[in-house]
Amino acid sequence: MEEERRPMPHSILLEERNRLTVSGVRDVDSFDEETLILLTDLGEITVKGEQIKVTRFSAETGDFAATGHFHGFSYAERLPRNSGFFARVFK
Repeated sequence: MEEERRPMPHSILLEERNRLTVSGVRDVDSFDEETLILLTDLGEITVKGEQIKVTRFSAETGDFAATGHFHGFSYAERLPRNSGFFARVFK
């Protein structure tokens, strides 16, 4: 039996454009020195910047922190797993 997930509270704090703290992060989809992709209950967050370094992440608490020089953030709705290209073609 699968356990029901509770939504995590979500917030973003950016200090001086070089210290980022995010709460409510379920997973880190990918990261490199220029892009972070974080998964939350409210959607996928893409963070752009330079010299990005992840300094903390706890999947249990949802706490995430990074340093670097941040340029921008954008949210995208997460599609259900069965809504990809092949799922639509082979309905």
